[in-house]
Parts: sequence; C-alpha cells; structure tokens
Amino acid sequence: RQGINAEYGVPFPLIMKVLLLALLTLFLSSGIQGEFHINVTKEEFENALLESTPLQFPENHIVFLGDSTMYRRMMWVMQYVPKGCLGNHIVFDRCNLNQQWGIPPPAQWRVPHLEGPYSAKEQGCTDCHGCPTTRIEKLLCNSSLEYIAMEFFRDVEIQSDLWSTSQENILHYYLVPKYKDLKGVTFIFASGIHDVQLGNATCDRFCVVEKNMKWLIKLWKDNLPNVHFVWLGHSTTQSDVRYSQTAEVMRRVDEIAIELCRQNHISTFNFFDTSTRFPDFLEDNIHHTRRYYVAQSKIVLKVIDSFRAFQGNS
Repeated sequence: RQGINAEYGVPFPLIMKVLLLALLTLFLSSGIQGEFHINVTKEEFENALLESTPLQFPENHIVFLGDSTMYRRMMWVMQYVPKGCLGNHIVFDRCNLNQQWGIPPPAQWRVPHLEGPYSAKEQGCTDCHGCPTTRIEKLLCNSSLEYIAMEFFRDVEIQSDLWSTSQENILHYYLVPKYKDLKGVTFIFASGIHDVQLGNATCDRFCVVEKNMKWLIKLWKDNLPNVHFVWLGHSTTQSDVRYSQTAEVMRRVDEIAIELCRQNHISTFNFFDTSTRFPDFLEDNIHHTRRYYVAQSKIVLKVIDSFRAFQGNS
C-alpha cells in the first residue's frame, strides 16, 4: 500500500485515511487511548520535503520533551503557528532551574547514579547548553506549544525535598496541575543522545537507557492518564569517532525505545532508516537542517492531528 506504513497498536483495528501530501493510509485502532506505530519510508519523506504547503499546526496541546534536537524541532514548528494564536512565551536560562520552575530546592543535593547529569558540580543546571525550556504563557486558538528540556530519561538536575529527579519535580509541580484534566494533550518525546554517555561495568549505556526509560514511562503513565505520548525516534548521526553517538549506537537506542513503547501502548515514529538516506541534511554529528526538521514535523503533526480527529469521532 502507499503512504505511511503503520501497524495495529491494540485489538479491534480500524482503518482511517489520512490526507498527508497525498492520500496516505493509516491503520489505527480503537481502545481506551489507542496508539500507532509508523515507519516513515524514503519516498514519504521525499514527498514531505517537496511539499510546498506550509506546515499546519493542529488544534492540540503539544509538549515537546527532549534534548537540543527536540528543541530545534519545536522552534521550527513555532514559526508556523498563526501569529494571532501564539501567546507570550518565556525562555529559561540553563541554570537556576529550581527558581525558574518555582520548585523549592532540597536541603541536600543527591549526586547522580546511572542518571544525568554527567557532573554534580553545577547544581540546578542542565548539561545541555542548547536546550532552553520554552513555555507558552497563554492558550490561544485552542492550541498551545511548549518545549521542556529533558536531555536524559532520568536526571537529578532539579531536586526538592519531596522528589530527587527533574522528571518527578516537573511532573508534580507543573505537568500534573496543567495537563492532568486537559483534553487533547500530546507529549512528543525523545532522549538517549546524552544517556549513551552514562553507564558502568554492571550496567552499560543500553542498560541505562532501558532502565531509566522504563522508569519514566511508568511515572508518566501513572500520573497523566489522559495524555497521548508519542516517541519521535532518533535520526542517524555522522558517526564521528570523537563522540559516543555513532549511528550504530543510536539505532540500538531507538530499537530499545520503540520496543518499550510497544509494550506500554505508546505511539511511535521510526525515522532512523529513512534518515540514513539523507546524509546531506546533517549539520554536525547529531543535528539536522531546518528543512529536515520541518519535513519531519509535517508528517508528525499531520498524523497526530488526524489521530486526534479519529478518536473524537470514534
């Protein structure tokens, strides 16, 4: 069949047609929440690259969570939000995160163990220098968009006396109050680029990725039952020998993540194999060009918007 290749996520599959550049066929499913698993082909990505129609931002609440690659996606997506819809936004500094989030710091900081950051020298700071959390202050035109820095599946960059990880503190102080009872919320997430620099003799980099991602999925699923979680798979790298993030390593991270998502009924996009066909879009070892991220976002947001519409009519 033509179009995006998808697989059944839960029992009682239903067929739905999605207009994405051309007539694409999605095989979705019913259920309490539903999910999709999509492997984007080279031809489909080429169509997205050639499509002249501007990226359409859906009537949805989109939260991007990840490292600097996810931040770049969010920034390019934000360029296409109708000017009258995008409210004022605030951009966080890399440090003083507790103060910026309004989270009381702990009496004593816990050092990381098989989790981020790489060093505990800078308390309350992200390791990532290109990941400024960007929050939208208002919800306009039935949509909202924000990016939350999460360069690790689990880290201790933001701590409090109640919780010792960033993920727990951001969840309980911000995400649950804002999104727990809100409909039409999608979390688009990915991590692993920073995580692969962790590990020891008893738990290597892939062990760390699997262990910490399992922990994060359970944390989110237990506390945000109405949110639609979407794994946006990694793209290939330049395999620069100076860095840990070789294409082979990141492919394995993506395989682990997609398998965990399947086990936990979380939607996935797999771009890895297709991304290897477009090496000229790499700007450095891990970051791609604006054109690559916009084409990728066209596919992702159109599918999410159509999936939401399908759920609303089912």
